[in-house]
This record gives sequence, structure tokens and C-alpha cells, in this order.
Amino acid sequence: MSLADLIPSMKVGIKEEDDMQPVVTELIQAVMHAVNCDCLLKDTHTSSEQFENPASKPETEMMYGQQVERCRAVLDSFHERQLVVAVNVTMNTFEVMTAERQPGNNMRLSTTGRQPFSISQNSAGFQLLVQLLSTPKANLGYATPLMPAISKLGQHCLKVQYLINQGTAHQGSGSRVFGAKLEADRDAILKLSKVSQEGDCLSQLKGEKHVIELPGTAQCDYNRATWHAILVAPMVQRLNHRDDPRLFGQVLFDIASSIGNAAKKDIAQRDVTPNNFGHWKGRGYLYDFSAAKGSSTSDGPK
Repeated sequence: MSLADLIPSMKVGIKEEDDMQPVVTELIQAVMHAVNCDCLLKDTHTSSEQFENPASKPETEMMYGQQVERCRAVLDSFHERQLVVAVNVTMNTFEVMTAERQPGNNMRLSTTGRQPFSISQNSAGFQLLVQLLSTPKANLGYATPLMPAISKLGQHCLKVQYLINQGTAHQGSGSRVFGAKLEADRDAILKLSKVSQEGDCLSQLKGEKHVIELPGTAQCDYNRATWHAILVAPMVQRLNHRDDPRLFGQVLFDIASSIGNAAKKDIAQRDVTPNNFGHWKGRGYLYDFSAAKGSSTSDGPK
């Protein structure tokens, strides 16, 4: 049985996000459960129309180049990592790419090539998936993330619980984003950056509706370096294509309002994408001002 067989045959106008991605995701999650894998599953391929013809992958060269650059960015940012494993999945192919650090800021690439992928023990791609998810994470280049030793920031006590994201800017200048708990079991975000501009901009926007709040800032030592730490709340949810259209409308209205209010204070967020705004209790919030420019900055046009 191929993954395409799981889509109702009477369905017309098959779409990647609505039909194909859920099938691939559910299959991988089922295998993860079967082999007791505790990895996080994140889809990084949402812009392709490859599933209009599941038998082919016309943009293979482009995706291969993207994977190579993503692997290189990880190795550039995290000098302790020696190995990065990346995966390309389609409805009927499965490919594993390995990037290994080499002397002289080089890396050695290897790939399994696209293997046939179907729900069968005889499928080479399915066997690769099971083998990959059964491999200890340390053997895939992962290490247990170091948690910042911060228990209080501003007027708030917090407990840093898990790593959400690691920025992959060159030469280790990317940010680190952690999930944290505040008093009364409230969720919040702790973000560490090498520069203070995000905290500076959010400080100027304090009290503005529909801009993420900034309960506290500080400098801290983390991983043998000094970082600017900001605590932001609430922890919003990103919009999903299955959300109520009325929620979409409200969130977009709120985000447009927040952009306008920020502009009145001479601050441009400069990176308004679906990844940088979300909703909480039915209202929209703009966040991630790491690329913002404000009245206190002088390094280029706003």
C-alpha cells in the first residue's frame, strides 16, 4: 500500500497541506510511537506542489541544495556538533542525507538517494525510516541541550523547561529560544540573543495592544558566552489552515493594528510572516522583533 492509497479515491483536487502532509505525518508519528522515539516531528516543506504528481519530484535539485545549506548552517552555528542528519520525504520516496564536519570548515555529504517509500516491510524507504527513528539521538549528532541557569528575571520567578528553537545564523550568532513556566503555571518564552535590539524595541512598545509583552530583561552567562535574555509572554499559537476563518480575520486585523501602532513609535518589525505572529485567547499578537529597527538604532534604514 502506498501513502497515496490512504487518500479517499473519490476526493477531487488533492492538496498538499490538506491531504498529503497529514498522511505522511501520521505515518511517521505511528512509527515513532512503535519504536519509542521521543524526537520532535517538524515539517519544513510547505511551499512545494510536488504532490500534484506523487510519482515525481520535479524540484529535487532545489530541495537538495536547500538541505545542504541547512546542514551547513547548523554546523556553522553549533561548533560542538560534528554530524547533522536531514530527511526528505514525499508520498512515495524517502531519503536520508548526512553532513559530517571535516577539517578546514568543510563538510562531507552522503545520501541514501531516494528510496521507494510505501507501507510495507519490503519497502527500502520504510526500512530506512524505522532504522532512523530507532537510532539513539546521540548517534544522529544530537546532544542534550544546555538549559540557562536563570530562576528569576525581572519580577518573575521562572523555570526553564525545554529548548524550542536554535537559530542558525553564521558563526554561532543565532538565538536560543526556550519554553518556561512562570508563577501560576503560566507559559512563557525565554529568548537569548547576542544583541539587545529585540529587547530594546519591545521596551519601547510596552503596553501596546497585540504586541507580545516583555515582563523582563537581563544579561546572562550561557554556554561560555554572555547573552541578552528577554522574557516574553503570552506563549501564542500559530495560525493553522484548519482554524476558523473568523479567527484568521481577527488575528490579521490585530496584527495590522500592532504594525501601525509600532510605526507610530518609529519601530518597524521588518519580518512579518506567519511564523512571527499568532493568537492567544482569540486575539492576535506580533512577536519576534529580532530584525526590527527602532528610533534608538542607527545601523541602516528602517
